[in-house]
Amino acid sequence: MEESVTDLLAQLCNEAEVDFQKGKLAKTSLDELMFGYGNAILLLEMIFAPNITILYDLSETPLYQIPLEQFIKNHLRGIENIKIEPYQEDITYDLLITSKRNDERKAMYYLSEVATNYDIIRISQKN
Repeated sequence: MEESVTDLLAQLCNEAEVDFQKGKLAKTSLDELMFGYGNAILLLEMIFAPNITILYDLSETPLYQIPLEQFIKNHLRGIENIKIEPYQEDITYDLLITSKRNDERKAMYYLSEVATNYDIIRISQKN
């Protein structure tokens, strides 16, 4: 969770504790309420997070195109709100992963020749 979300959850917890102490409710009730608050906050955060479109163009490495596509998809598809697709000129995107040297398209990440976890970390940081 982001720091601001954690702060909000702590504030809700403190306010609930004060209210529960007045009514002498059980500690388990407070734990259940905090669990519910946490889930609701995370759900809202996911719903309102921006969607990011990542395209890939691996046409400069035809021998490795399929393994590189799978590498990118396998490592990035678990990240929430990311859409990963092959490059098409008519699609608006936030980031383009490419194997083309000297590529001049906007918002581009040049994939290293061996496509390692280093690339995935760098791509994740760009988002």
